[in-house]
Amino acid sequence: QWFQERKLPCLVAGSCAPDNSLPSVDIDHQAACRHAVGVFRRSGHARLALVIPAGGLVGDAESEAGFGETTESGFPPLILRHDGTAENIVRRLESSLQMSSPPTGFLVARSAHVLMVLTWLLRRCFRIPSQAAVISRDDDAFLDFVTPRVARYRSNPVIFARRVSHAVLQMARSGPAPVRPIRLMPRFLPGETV
Repeated sequence: QWFQERKLPCLVAGSCAPDNSLPSVDIDHQAACRHAVGVFRRSGHARLALVIPAGGLVGDAESEAGFGETTESGFPPLILRHDGTAENIVRRLESSLQMSSPPTGFLVARSAHVLMVLTWLLRRCFRIPSQAAVISRDDDAFLDFVTPRVARYRSNPVIFARRVSHAVLQMARSGPAPVRPIRLMPRFLPGETV
């Protein structure tokens, strides 16, 4: 906002609010979450939950939008917003299982939180992925050491850096970059949890 008010050139590495006119480069969370819903459906999971921190980050709002776009199975989108603590995540998961049609597919934002959700489901003796499936919206190196291998989305940091560098060079050569946000689709890694 400070840059925008002063009309100073800048590029946001991340997402901007829709009313912000600054150029940005980020992962396409909306498209990834829309894709994840399709993956769950093809695996036989119709009742889905998005486990996501409350807090209003733009990328999280885009995730919720993508998650809600393709839930035409008769079930409304189930968004389990939490405060980021293990206790609150567990409370939200437990309350979802009390529903008449509890979720069987869990799309989880934040890699640390996916570990919490997966281990909680395993502790409750859910068979993964037949009784409960899990996809992580985000990637982290430690997920390579989790078994069962977590299905997740992985962005390429080299491509991200190139897009940011290209936009910065464009700004340096010819003025402000286009306001249109640049969104990069991460690659889906199927894993063993869906």
